[in-house]
Amino acid sequence: MKYPSVWRKFINGTAYFSGAIACVIALLLVMEVVLRYIFRSPTSWSLNVCMYMLCYMMFLGSSYAFQSHGHVAVDMIRDFADRHDKSGKRISRRILACIGYVLASAYLCTLVIGVWRLFRRAVMFHSKTVEYPMIPQWLIYGPMIVGICMMIITCVFMILDILHGGDEFM
Repeated sequence: MKYPSVWRKFINGTAYFSGAIACVIALLLVMEVVLRYIFRSPTSWSLNVCMYMLCYMMFLGSSYAFQSHGHVAVDMIRDFADRHDKSGKRISRRILACIGYVLASAYLCTLVIGVWRLFRRAVMFHSKTVEYPMIPQWLIYGPMIVGICMMIITCVFMILDILHGGDEFM
């Protein structure tokens, strides 16, 4: 199965959305600097809002990092596998890539379970953040769950692509 182009476009869209969030964060921080140091009237909310937006940006943009090889890979191990693979088919590199993506998926599955528990507890108890503005915590955990699930789906598509002979994600 080739890596689905529809999924690639969707992940690219979330990357653009993450970039837009980064621009909004930058504008809010510039606004805060101007208000604080020129007008001597800082806001009480902008830093906290920027932290939450940074969390959204990170989790919604991480699938794009997987898809575009932006996450850290251990090149030394891949190079070692290539050096000892005399067949020219790069089978060992294919196996190592699959193992790496399976381990990443396993880690992401445990992470999404933990965040889901926090999300469920926040909804059940109507928890809000302690600082101003008091935002319902489920609004913070929700995008984390979405982003982690997107990373898991991306890993699964990458594994399937590798198993079906693709070389893009090795």
